[in-house]
Amino acid sequence: MSQLILGLLPILMTENERIVKSLMHLINNKILPGGESDKDIRIGPLEINDFSICFWVEIHIANGRAKRSLYVKIPKADLYKKQKREILPLSDEDIKLAEDEYNSLVYLSRCWCNDNIGVRFVKPLGFMKEYNAIITERFYAKHFFKMFKRSNLKNIFNKRNDATHHIMSRLGTALSIFHQTTIKECEFNVGGVLQKIQNICLQLKSFGIDQKFMYRIVSTLERSNKLEITTHYTNTLKGFDVRQVFIDKDGAIFLLDPGKMKTDYKEMDLARFIVTCRILYWGSMLFFLRVAPNISYEESFIKSYYGHNNKRLKRVLGLLIIKELLKHWRMAHIALGLKQWPLLIKKILKKTYIDPFYKWQITNELVKLES
Repeated sequence: MSQLILGLLPILMTENERIVKSLMHLINNKILPGGESDKDIRIGPLEINDFSICFWVEIHIANGRAKRSLYVKIPKADLYKKQKREILPLSDEDIKLAEDEYNSLVYLSRCWCNDNIGVRFVKPLGFMKEYNAIITERFYAKHFFKMFKRSNLKNIFNKRNDATHHIMSRLGTALSIFHQTTIKECEFNVGGVLQKIQNICLQLKSFGIDQKFMYRIVSTLERSNKLEITTHYTNTLKGFDVRQVFIDKDGAIFLLDPGKMKTDYKEMDLARFIVTCRILYWGSMLFFLRVAPNISYEESFIKSYYGHNNKRLKRVLGLLIIKELLKHWRMAHIALGLKQWPLLIKKILKKTYIDPFYKWQITNELVKLES
């Protein structure tokens, strides 16, 4: 009989821990290799984040050597809103989130061909629908964004190349290769993007943002409304985010959570990734000081994406970056509103921390579009 070692699960188990035990029996029967009478399964601690509950699994044989390592992730749409952070019940949003992520991982396991440059998505092994659980291979690597922060602070006033530039270049190349598999020429719907931007601006006004600034955004962008621009549709990844990038000891790049796959403008993935880089210092005093990564890192990513045919559609990318910045700005206000903090503290954070940073970033993009 195989032995299940619940490393951190006490005798008096919580509801989450009881579910983990039941889930492990499903994984043992449906995913793990059979035929090992002395097989032990070791389970790591529950990692409860705002949007997921996760744990690692190791399969050991008699001599104690790890034979296989797995990672289990149960996506949750809104744990940050709840006091009880539990696996069950599952909402429709939870189920959709997990299905989208797993389906994307399965597709990428077939169509993401970037092993030659050492950039790969985590490998999916199965989906336990009963508990909305995604099972993948486990890898051992460090957060890239932490390395990125350190490199940027060392080179904040110059463009000296370092390992972070090289990683950004590899990410740009890998994304470009993936996009090329489904690329199709199309007209860029400027009016449709501007309508979305106007809608977000209206929502930001309701949070008390300066109406004159919102008007400047809309009036500046409306000058682009009649432009005819050709770009490309392709399969895009809504979860392509600098915080989902990991680097192992050998320099291999691993990507987590691609999110929902969607046919969209190719620049949409670039804009999403660039904006997650620009808010790298969110939550720290450096964000208050308007510190963002040196533009050279962003340029390494973009130049590698376009390669020798460097036909950068600056206006398309600029418009989409502004849209993404506005979306993040809106989310920052929503997240702040959910905090159980005094109203005065919230007002101070809005005026001195959140709003100045996004105004600065968007102003820079507007200047580029006007030039």
